[in-house]
Amino acid sequence: FSVKWRGPWALVENPIIGSPIVRPGDFVAELQGAFASINFGRPVHLQAVDIARPTRRHCSHSPRPLSPFIVVRGKRKGAEIFSEVIPSWELGTFVNGVAFSALTSAELVDEVSF
Repeated sequence: FSVKWRGPWALVENPIIGSPIVRPGDFVAELQGAFASINFGRPVHLQAVDIARPTRRHCSHSPRPLSPFIVVRGKRKGAEIFSEVIPSWELGTFVNGVAFSALTSAELVDEVSF
């Protein structure tokens, strides 16, 4: 089973103090650009993708301000299986970006993009 991270990802120490999901000192994958994806070596059922956007963080590769939301898309063989929009007011701490899809669908995906 393989996983490929495509895009400007970095491994950083958890920037959110008091998170019940990720402990202080643990590392998280940080998207440092506008778009990226994670490709899985085989179709999987995503139950959780915990995402956050601390207010002090910024997109270092873009001069534009941050979008008021994040879109998470699940795909299989290039076809979109689900799309979830997470508003900025939910992103001050880690939230499950695929919660609705995980609860309402048994569809498998081989890619998740942001």
